[in-house]
Amino acid sequence: MDSLKNDSYDIREEFGLIGVSIYFGILGCGTLGEKAFKITPPEKFVVNLAEFYFDCFEKADAEALWKINDLVHKCFPDNDKIIMLINKNLIAKKELILVKLVLDLKLHLYLNFDKLNLKGINVILKVMKAFYIFVSNENLRKLNEKLKDDKIFKKYYYESVLFNFPKKSNYFLEMKKMKSQLNDLLGGIEYRKFYMWLII
Repeated sequence: MDSLKNDSYDIREEFGLIGVSIYFGILGCGTLGEKAFKITPPEKFVVNLAEFYFDCFEKADAEALWKINDLVHKCFPDNDKIIMLINKNLIAKKELILVKLVLDLKLHLYLNFDKLNLKGINVILKVMKAFYIFVSNENLRKLNEKLKDDKIFKKYYYESVLFNFPKKSNYFLEMKKMKSQLNDLLGGIEYRKFYMWLII
């Protein structure tokens, strides 16, 4: 990384190897890349991820939605990798805010564009539960303060767009409530029957 003329070294210092992985994913993605995605300065990398995602979300045209999809599905680590990193205790303290944002944006994407995919939402909630079991309450409190102090993060985390609580119990309660609401929405019927009901 030291020999490359990009920000990967500085991103590793700020947000660990998960940050570097996402950074190179963005650089290698045709619809994103440096022109579409503001990567510098490295210390703002995670803030820029949130800003980019929600700028595209607000535009909501075909190109913007394509970029959101590529960011989440091609550049972010997949759920199995996140679970593996949690189980092997391989997530560094400096990576916590990034992993939290990744999971929050994955859930946001499902809830806004694929809400009937209950299986996909449940998988994300399962990974989030594992993450919040892994993170100590002290680190959650620090994350909460950090998100509250940043102007960009505050916009998304304190206007009830994304979840941010100082304690694990709050997250678990919110996820349980969300799961219950989604189950009530589908009423336990099969997806095919639900779609047929919508058509009728």
